Amino acid sequence: MKIFLVFCLLFSFSLAKFSRNSHEMIVLDSVSKLMWQDNINNEKLLLSFKKAKKYCAKLSLADFNDWRLPSINELKTIVDKTNHYNIKPFFNFIKRAGYWSRNGLLRSFDFYGYYMNFTSGTVYYYNRLGAEHIRCVRNY
Repeated sequence: MKIFLVFCLLFSFSLAKFSRNSHEMIVLDSVSKLMWQDNINNEKLLLSFKKAKKYCAKLSLADFNDWRLPSINELKTIVDKTNHYNIKPFFNFIKRAGYWSRNGLLRSFDFYGYYMNFTSGTVYYYNRLGAEHIRCVRNY
């Protein structure tokens, strides 16, 4: 029983750094100081890397205009392989698919870009002309 209580306590601490603001359609990570977009566009939009980068740069959400594509390391902070969607449970809009990062694959001269695949919670790379989903982020 003690082991179960310790596990529950540790699990609750792992979730404690995230919070959701449903009105603004954002998720906050208080440890990393990141604000994540979480709205229907995260499920619907499939864009090339160039268009995804432009979309984030033009995004106005929660009274902020300084959105960007996340780095692959930032995307890793929202992976949670303990649930079906492989993403922290505070996110409501998710496809079990790839989401662009801003990082390029250097050995391909940035022709390929990294993305987080939320089907498996694993990093992959893909031709940047291809389409993937997007989840913009900003520092706060």
